[in-house]
Amino acid sequence: MPLYILDPYFLVFSALFIILVYFYRIHTYISDFPTTPYLPIIGHIFDYLDPYETLPKLTNNLSNNRGIIRQYFGPKRPLLMVGNKEFVQFLCTNSKFTNKGQAYRHLKPWLGDGLATSEGFKWLSKRRALSASLMQTTLLKVFVEDFDRKSKILVDILTKHENQPIDVYPFLKKFALDVLCENLMGISLNVQQDSTNLSYCEAIETLTETIQKKLVSFFNQFDCLYQFTALCKQEKLALAIANKTIERIIQNKKGVEESSKTTCMLDVLLDMKLDIDDIKDEINTFTFAGHDSTSTALAFALYEIAQNPQVQEKLLKEQHEIFNGSKLTEATYENLLEMSYMEMVIKETLRLHTIVPCISKKITKNLNFENKKIPAGLHVNVVLNAIHLNPDYFPEPGKFIPERFASKPDKFTYMPFGVKPRNCVGKNFAILEMKCLLSNLIRNFEILKVPEHSLKLTARLVLYSASGMVIRLKKRA
Repeated sequence: MPLYILDPYFLVFSALFIILVYFYRIHTYISDFPTTPYLPIIGHIFDYLDPYETLPKLTNNLSNNRGIIRQYFGPKRPLLMVGNKEFVQFLCTNSKFTNKGQAYRHLKPWLGDGLATSEGFKWLSKRRALSASLMQTTLLKVFVEDFDRKSKILVDILTKHENQPIDVYPFLKKFALDVLCENLMGISLNVQQDSTNLSYCEAIETLTETIQKKLVSFFNQFDCLYQFTALCKQEKLALAIANKTIERIIQNKKGVEESSKTTCMLDVLLDMKLDIDDIKDEINTFTFAGHDSTSTALAFALYEIAQNPQVQEKLLKEQHEIFNGSKLTEATYENLLEMSYMEMVIKETLRLHTIVPCISKKITKNLNFENKKIPAGLHVNVVLNAIHLNPDYFPEPGKFIPERFASKPDKFTYMPFGVKPRNCVGKNFAILEMKCLLSNLIRNFEILKVPEHSLKLTARLVLYSASGMVIRLKKRA
C-alpha cells in the first residue's frame, strides 16, 4: 500500500474532493429545471420553516417558474415540485406513475403494505378488487343508511350548541370516526355520544398527529435519530392499541355465521382471502385516509357555505325539492345522486381548499419532457394546491364559485382525490358521506358566519386551520 495514502493531508484532500464531487452532482441533478435561491448544504429548508407560509410560498414559486421547480432539503438530491397540468399529464401517460415517493415511508409502520404504500402486483391486485367492491350499488346503499343515522345523531348534538360560535371540526372528526368504524369493521363505537369509548379513537388521533410531526421535522426524517424520541414511543404505543383492536375484531368476524354477518368493508376483505396482516393494513389505510381528510373537507364546506349565503339558498332549494321540505326524512342513496348542486359545492370546496395539498411520486424510468431530462429514481411532489389555484385553469381562483363545476373539469387540472392510477379508491364513499351529512345539516340549520373569525391555514399532510373552523348554527323553523 502506498504510504501517501496514510498522509493526513492526502486524506483531508480526498475527503474534500469527494464532498465537492458529491455536491456538484447534487447541484447538476435535474439542472434542466429552474430553482429558487438556496443555501449550500441546507438548501431551501429555511424557506419553508413557517408552516403558515409554506403553501403560499411554494404556490408562488411555482407560478413564477411555469409550474415546475427543483427544491433542495438538506445535502441530498433535490425534489421536483410540480404545479403544471401538462407535466402531470405527461407523467401519467408516459410512465408507470404508480410508485409513491419517499414521504410515504413514514406511513409504513402504521399502514404496512396497504393500498397507500404497497407497490407492484400486490398493489394492483388489491386495488382492482377493492375498487370493484366499492362501486357496488348494493354496498353503497348500506353505507348511506348508516351515514344518515350518524348524521342525525350529529344534528341532535349540534342543536345543543345553536346560536353560539362553535368550532365544528372536533364534532366532525368524531362523526367521521363513527362512520368509518361502523362501515369498515362493523362495530359501533358511538364516539359522538359516548366519551368513555375512546381508546381506539385516541390511538388513531395519536398516529395521525405523529405522522404530521414526522413530516415537518428535519431530524425526524432520520430513523436512526427518530427511534430515540418520545414521539416514537407514543407512535409505538398507539400502534399497539390500534392493531390489537383490529385483530380482535377480525377474529370475532371470522367466528360469525355467514347469515348473521353485517355488510362492511371487513367482510369484503375477508372474502378476498387476505391474511390477517393484509386485512389489518387495509383497515388502517382506510381509517387513515378516510377520517381526517373527510372531516376536514366537511369543515371547509360548512365554512364556505356560511361565508356564501347565496350558495346556501341554492342548496336549501335543492333539498326542499328532493325532500318536499322535510327536515327528518332519511336521505337514501337515490336522493344523494339527485343532489347535483350539492356535488358542485363539494367539488368547489375541494378545489379551493385542497385537503391533501401535495402528493409524492417516484419516477420509475428515464423520461424526457420538453427536452429536459427526468432520471429514473427522481422523487416528484405534485402540488395539487398550485394547480387548483392556477387562474389559467380556474378563473378567479380565490372565489368560491360552485357553478364552475356545472360541466366536467379537465382531469389533469382537478385532482382532489389524487393522480391516477393511484387516486383515492374511496372517492365515492367520501362524496356520499359528505352529501348525506351536509343535507341533514342544511335542512336543519341556517349556517352563519362568525365575522371575527378567520382561517389560519397550515401545511400538514392534510390542510388544517390552526384557528379552527368556527361557524354559528341557527335552527330552521
